[in-house]
Amino acid sequence: MKLLVIEKGKKLKEKNLLFKLIGTSMIWSAIIPIIIVDIYATIYQEIYFTIQGIPKIKRSNYLNFDRWNLSKLSIGQKISCIYCGYANGIVAWFKALVNQTETYSCAVKHQYEMPGQDHQSSFAEYKEYL
Repeated sequence: MKLLVIEKGKKLKEKNLLFKLIGTSMIWSAIIPIIIVDIYATIYQEIYFTIQGIPKIKRSNYLNFDRWNLSKLSIGQKISCIYCGYANGIVAWFKALVNQTETYSCAVKHQYEMPGQDHQSSFAEYKEYL
């Protein structure tokens, strides 16, 4: 996977305005499901983790809005950075909640190793449950 890095003092190539509008619309339309996930995850953790006695994971540990302080960004870029910080933070927090749930509720590895499943390293082996 390649990351797009803009060198200092250089701009991205201008794209067709329609493509920019479509791209921006797609990015910002994701805010609705992200807010829904945020609300759901909060309720889920409060109910399920409390009932099961599972240690809770602090949501605030996953949200970082430090780019707001960058003086070289325009107000629009700062707002976009807040959005990205929120969206990435909520998704990472939700993944941590799911990992924590799996750790306490079903600590058996999958049959095949999968990306993003490092938390399963101490789980029981799949073949032990065949």
